[in-house]
Amino acid sequence: MAHAAAHLKKARELEANPEYRALQKARERRKRHRERAERRKQSDSNTSFLRAARAGNIDKVLDFLKNGVDISTCNQVRKRLVCL
Repeated sequence: MAHAAAHLKKARELEANPEYRALQKARERRKRHRERAERRKQSDSNTSFLRAARAGNIDKVLDFLKNGVDISTCNQVRKRLVCL
């Protein structure tokens, strides 16, 4: 029981520390940045895949599928959903 109380006290002290809060915020910003970059990367490959499919470029479509692009990829264009 004393161990749990000491742990809670230490956590409270860390949360009150402005440097700790700034560090946490910086970590969350970096995490969001990495997630956005990953979504952007996926979006770019999905867009290229859809363009190749619409253009009838079977070689490129097959390359994208071999590299793991999802066949049920959708793209939002002008507020309407366009799916392959």
